[in-house]
Amino acid sequence: MPSAKAFHDHLLESQYWTREQMLAEQRKYLRQLLIHARAQVPYYSGRFDRLFDKNGQVDWTLWNEIPILTRPEALAHNDDLLSRMLPRHQGGVSESFTSGSTGPALRVVDSELSKRYLSAAIHRAHGWHRMDYSRDMLLWFGEDPEVGQPPDGDVKSNWGPPWDARSTGRRIVLNRYAGTADVLKLLADEHVGYFSARPSAAHAVALRALDQKIAVSLDGIFTFNTGVRADEREDFARAFGARAIVPYSAKEGHFIAMQCPTGTHFHINEELVFVEIVDEQGRACAEGEKGRVLVTLLFNFALPLIRYELGDLATFGPPCSCGRTLRVIDRIDGRVTHMFRMPDGTRMSLSLVIDLQRDFGARYWQIAQIGPTLIEVRYVPLGAPAGAQNEAALADIIRQKTHPDMQVQFSPREDLSRPDGRKFIEYVYEVQDHGAT
Repeated sequence: MPSAKAFHDHLLESQYWTREQMLAEQRKYLRQLLIHARAQVPYYSGRFDRLFDKNGQVDWTLWNEIPILTRPEALAHNDDLLSRMLPRHQGGVSESFTSGSTGPALRVVDSELSKRYLSAAIHRAHGWHRMDYSRDMLLWFGEDPEVGQPPDGDVKSNWGPPWDARSTGRRIVLNRYAGTADVLKLLADEHVGYFSARPSAAHAVALRALDQKIAVSLDGIFTFNTGVRADEREDFARAFGARAIVPYSAKEGHFIAMQCPTGTHFHINEELVFVEIVDEQGRACAEGEKGRVLVTLLFNFALPLIRYELGDLATFGPPCSCGRTLRVIDRIDGRVTHMFRMPDGTRMSLSLVIDLQRDFGARYWQIAQIGPTLIEVRYVPLGAPAGAQNEAALADIIRQKTHPDMQVQFSPREDLSRPDGRKFIEYVYEVQDHGAT
């Protein structure tokens, strides 16, 4: 099995390959994945037969005829997606589950090879952002209340690559049941340079630091799972003097892409994952056209997800000026399962400009469709709850962007964070009598 260091060195070269080189590399590994899945994964039996000719070669013009694997299908056939037998080079396996924040939890099984290559890609991304491996990293992460307890957390080995002599910084883990005060105490240590958490959780810590005038200096906030809003980036800088370092990741999709240091767009880790963006009819979207994200992990044979629909909407962007030729995702627009449904049956992803939050009088908010024609604005006030005039103005804006018959109600809260630390979704669909897509 190739080492993480060897694959990391390969990634430093391949990030500058031509499109033809990258596509040839992806198809080499896609073919191996298809051959394995066809033979060893019950769910895929017969699914790819049309792609192969009598000599075992793949007709890539038929790739789009492979049915899209949806989350409900993956959940219904979770056991049948497991490989009966793994090639020796894949190594052992480990099991985990998706968070369940956007539906029932999906079991994910990863091979040792896939995780090793994932680690190499993470270290490449660290290099893009010139992260300092000599500083400690605090992770607010983990479901086990017995592990990573405050005040000291669970101190682990160095978080940098083992082949780099600068990798002296420790990895300190606090479980998700720790409070923001516990997090701030550890962040105040001068040796801690990075903080890793979900954006909403990191934002809650930043707001507490600002409110209580607690001085903390960090190099970066390394987020995971969801995107970072403009106001969150601003508050990270105000509270910690820190930049947001943002990956695009999912438990079942691994490390899909990484924000480029030159902007807020993302470079796809094309050496690990084959990404497609398709429209409602399953046709490939052109650059600048928003569509559904499909992923195929190239190296995980343990539980292969082939043309798996993540539930995200995204847009391919133009080539990046940084010189890396890895394909660009210009923006990620949110979960398909949390698109709003209008009375006429159309779907839409609601998005309001950040300035509206502060103008309205909200520190942050969650906007939920709770009925066919009813939206609830849940918000944490900046001071006193918003008055009737602000509520009426925001309700008008929401109706303009959704439907003229939409009713809007307001619910001020002391806190919107989830006690289990899972994903905070700003625009959420909660109507139970409509099927999710």
